[in-house]
Amino acid sequence: MRVIGPVHALSCAALVVRVRQQLQRAPHVILDLSSVTCLDPQVAPDLRALHAMAVDCGTHLHIAVENEQVCDRLHRLDLGERVVAGTADAVLAGLARRNG
Repeated sequence: MRVIGPVHALSCAALVVRVRQQLQRAPHVILDLSSVTCLDPQVAPDLRALHAMAVDCGTHLHIAVENEQVCDRLHRLDLGERVVAGTADAVLAGLARRNG
């Protein structure tokens, strides 16, 4: 799933619904935030909940991010090693190396 622009409380609700739908469909879900320009601190609980849902489903939720400020904010949310600095392609390349 690719997100472009700012992520704020209103847009995050739709994002959560769409990601949640994918969590039971695939062993790996990539949330591509590489084009996100800013991340509202109010969405932190939603992102933590998505991470917890992924763990409960046995799905690996990977988050790709290029904006340094967004990346720092995501790391502070303690989402584990699933936050990758780079694009969704970088996440896919990493998965291919691990499973290769």
